[in-house]
Amino acid sequence: MKYLALIYGDEARWAGLWPEERDREMREYVAVAQEDVTVGGNELDATATATNVRVRDGETLVTDGPFVELKEALGGYYIFECGSIDEACRWAAKIPAARHGAVTAVGSAPWRARLDPGARLRRRARRAPERENGPSAGR
Repeated sequence: MKYLALIYGDEARWAGLWPEERDREMREYVAVAQEDVTVGGNELDATATATNVRVRDGETLVTDGPFVELKEALGGYYIFECGSIDEACRWAAKIPAARHGAVTAVGSAPWRARLDPGARLRRRARRAPERENGPSAGR
């Protein structure tokens, strides 16, 4: 199952780190990103660049910046492929922000599978010839 690890940190803390401290911490983020369980992820732009969108009574309302002032802002995420929430939490604990901010681990709901149970089988069938022949087949 896929688990989303939402990374919350203090932007002011990050900006105040010495370059060597920031480099050391970035190496830790990269190490987590390179693990086999990590199937996706990204750092987000600063919260000052965020835009909020709401629809009320059919009218779209767009406002700049985060809705509330937060000390710990959402700064990025990883997507882990794990067997359980406990395993996802063990990986989340390796993210540097877990030491000075917070990391929220949450499972993804397989809504597409519920809407179309045959979708996974069709995808698997489309990929089968590539797996059998390999990307260099016929050369």
